[in-house]
Amino acid sequence: MLWGTAVVRGVESSVSGHPTRCELRSAVLHRSHGTAWLTRVVRSIELVLDPASDAAVRSAWSALVDADLPSLGRSGTNSPHVTLAAGPELPVPAATPVLLPSTIRLGGVLLFDAGAGRHVLVRAVVVDRALAAFHEAVHAVAPGGLETSLPGRWSPHVTLARRVRDEDLPRALAALAVAPLPELLAVGGVRHWDGETKTVTALA
Repeated sequence: MLWGTAVVRGVESSVSGHPTRCELRSAVLHRSHGTAWLTRVVRSIELVLDPASDAAVRSAWSALVDADLPSLGRSGTNSPHVTLAAGPELPVPAATPVLLPSTIRLGGVLLFDAGAGRHVLVRAVVVDRALAAFHEAVHAVAPGGLETSLPGRWSPHVTLARRVRDEDLPRALAALAVAPLPELLAVGGVRHWDGETKTVTALA
């Protein structure tokens, strides 16, 4: 699979929840992964969804907004994705010999620590053989990923909201029940995001 073509994207970061308005200063702390990692400007390689699956995730984001809760849908600049690799020096890969998975399967709701009394709310992604093989191939051709994105440490997910207060979690789950996500999401492609130059390179 050959990868190519860069375009400029204006306002979006891309590690585990995409800070809005490109606030790449923010730290992402995942104590739930067994380690803390701090990043400034990062690069990432991400799976993106096809239009129908993208719209389904955006509907879930909108349900949280309608309930007056934190949501990635509030900024208007985020796009649903699954981060495959992330790191400050992550290169744009030239190719991978492994086929891009056609779908991803969602698991249950997960919470990542976002500071005292708050959590990042996500849906887990099941790591099947096809996704595991593609993930390993990406890291083989694009070394330099942070520890939490490496095979064996990776917790793939689709982020729904950041910094949800613990007391609001029941309301968040109730809101998401209004816009249930399908079990399978169709993959639309792969991209590389450079947070320093704010450039997206379409890889597939």
